[in-house]
Amino acid sequence: MPVICLHEGGRHTGNSLMQDAGVDQELRMREVGHADKSVNDRYTQPLEQAHLAAAEQTAALVRKARKERDRDGCSYFVLIRQQSNEVTLCR
Repeated sequence: MPVICLHEGGRHTGNSLMQDAGVDQELRMREVGHADKSVNDRYTQPLEQAHLAAAEQTAALVRKARKERDRDGCSYFVLIRQQSNEVTLCR
């Protein structure tokens, strides 16, 4: 497990959560002590967008399995292991 310093982890998480909450970048910059927008951008990981992208990727996999099932006449099912984020197509 990687070690994350409070300074690093706190700024990344705080800045990202503030962005997801719709807080203006100028205010976020003042809160975390950034003077430059490019620095603030590096500290911003849009958490909500990452979760939405993961959900879309999973939905695309299910749509693909459904199309293959309909095309091949086979019965597919999708096994999703939530804790490991593993998705497996099974026949």
